[in-house]
Amino acid sequence: MSESRFDIEIEGSGVAASVAAALLSRAGLKVVQHVEAQRPYSAPAEILGPRARMLLQELGIREPASSATYCDGVMSAWCGAPIDWYDYRLLFAIPGLAVDRRAWHAHLQRTASDAGATLIHSDRRGAARYHRGKIRLVASGRSAIANRGESDRLIALFMPCAGIGSARLLVESVSDGWLYIPPPVAGEQFVVCVTRPTLVPRGLDARKEWLLDLIGGTQLISEAVGCIDFSRLRGVDARVGWSAMNNDTNEVLMGDAAASHDPLSGTGIMRAIEGASLIARSIVARGSPGPEYFDWLHTVHATDRALRIQFYAQAARHFSQSTFWGQQGLVDIHGLRGHPLPP
Repeated sequence: MSESRFDIEIEGSGVAASVAAALLSRAGLKVVQHVEAQRPYSAPAEILGPRARMLLQELGIREPASSATYCDGVMSAWCGAPIDWYDYRLLFAIPGLAVDRRAWHAHLQRTASDAGATLIHSDRRGAARYHRGKIRLVASGRSAIANRGESDRLIALFMPCAGIGSARLLVESVSDGWLYIPPPVAGEQFVVCVTRPTLVPRGLDARKEWLLDLIGGTQLISEAVGCIDFSRLRGVDARVGWSAMNNDTNEVLMGDAAASHDPLSGTGIMRAIEGASLIARSIVARGSPGPEYFDWLHTVHATDRALRIQFYAQAARHFSQSTFWGQQGLVDIHGLRGHPLPP
């Protein structure tokens, strides 16, 4: 099939890919989006913070009408400090939203399709691409970092639990990483542990004992979590990294494929929406992604990296014997063409 049939080709199934596909299609461009099959299992809720909700409203993208619950804010117990409460309603006058990942991504894909984008479904990443565009946007997730840049490998272990059904996101640091419980959606609640793969014991029984020890030593999490279904324990890639960018505006990385932020920052969805919006505006205005996107990406990376240094250094002082926090794993890439990091 001729490449000239489509103006834009997008690889990805998540927020960045679908938002970009919707915005570019609305502008009259011919867009094809290569979409992977959904994961066959439930996963923890994603949190749309107030800023992300307001940006979606500005862009004219509706929130999911179902499989979502309100999230009033973030309650954290961080490194022995007093429990902190970050109240969304007080700070922004609106709550956040906890959304079911599968329903949320499917909703955004329908939004892109309704806007005129052509969606091509494949069973696996890297399947042959028979529909190509003049400009290719790659939003294929965190795993793309491994082949294109530098990353600090993290893993997120999650398992269903009988929780208290809180409308708050609960976050707490532990010696081997950190734990969180998002509000329940679609009738399920999960407890999540973010750590390094090398710290996860082998064997289900050993992992169960290790996780119970971590949870048992917490303030917030231990009070919020009930019976855990360890038989449904899963792990997903949570690496933090930065892809080396080049000046080829015919293929541009976006979302987690460009810069995957630490899950602790809570900025992933907001950055995905911002980046997709910026790329779409640039392509519509000039016919290709302009330098403003790359400058924005560089600034975002530097800002989030500084925040990560602050959080990890604080935790390393509190957990002085911790293997996880002692090895801060701060990605430090120099000499990116056109976009060197500050010293």
